[in-house]
Amino acid sequence: MKFIPAFLKPWLVALLAVMVGWLVRLNVDNASPAQLLFDIPVDQVSTIQLEKAGRTLVFERVGDAWQQTTPYVQTANPVAIRHLLVAMAEARLLQTSPLSQLPTRAGLNDNAPAIQVTWATGSATLRVGKLHPAGLAWLA
Repeated sequence: MKFIPAFLKPWLVALLAVMVGWLVRLNVDNASPAQLLFDIPVDQVSTIQLEKAGRTLVFERVGDAWQQTTPYVQTANPVAIRHLLVAMAEARLLQTSPLSQLPTRAGLNDNAPAIQVTWATGSATLRVGKLHPAGLAWLA
């Protein structure tokens, strides 16, 4: 490496480290891709219903805009709605267990918050439990 100027050597080592890290990450991601939880067509969702502690909020698409219709009518933030829908559409399974075998600390009982999205050809419901110690969440 005498033909490489000394000031370039640290940059070449850093570049090599980045490339190796990128290749390792690429191989790890392809080795075990997590399955999507839902197949939600984000741009076709027409209704969102949120339930928590006996309270219900309903949002409906009106053209390109969103409107809260229950418990009262008001304009909804379309960016926030889209973020919610994209988060649901991108949720992935890391581990599955029968509900009967989950610990009570998972918080997936009948009182757990629920989000239901509906589109012309289907719907999806997600129950959200407590946070998992690993920084994840329990979902049903």
